[in-house]
Amino acid sequence: MGRKKLARSVLNVRVDPNTPEWFKQKAFECGYSYNEEGATGQFLDAIADGKFVLIPAETWNKCLMLMREIGDNSNREGKINPPQNLEP
Repeated sequence: MGRKKLARSVLNVRVDPNTPEWFKQKAFECGYSYNEEGATGQFLDAIADGKFVLIPAETWNKCLMLMREIGDNSNREGKINPPQNLEP
């Protein structure tokens, strides 16, 4: 008896020559692997299922900048107004 066939579809795309290797590497890093290499199909399914969210790099960079600014302001606030010693 042969292997059970999964309900799968084939997607053919034209991409930069480095893109398939990038996807394999990212899939492997995220825990999607098959035969000791990244399983790009599983990784793409995870993206399609919403387990990974793709955002534009510009938006990501703005988020990082805001988080750093919040952290800097938090550190600065602690130096200006140190916490009061709340002894009974």
